[in-house]
Amino acid sequence: AIASTARKENLMNAINYLGIAHHFDLIFAGVDVEKGKPDPEIYLKSMKALGVTPDETLIFEDSQVGIEAAKASGASYMIVDKLWK
Repeated sequence: AIASTARKENLMNAINYLGIAHHFDLIFAGVDVEKGKPDPEIYLKSMKALGVTPDETLIFEDSQVGIEAAKASGASYMIVDKLWK
């Protein structure tokens, strides 16, 4: 799943540009939740939709508010650092 609180149009433009949309069973954006990160709503909603528990979930995050949301969801998470070239 992709669970981003970005604007749906921006998120879908990026995913379609990269040609990766077909790899995901679920794509949620900011419009799909009432509360943005650091609230864990988007992660909890994604887990529920996929029928998985926090123990079965690994979240990749690159922002402080996202890391806080991941922690609050109860799932395991990895911090993704920026790529420097």
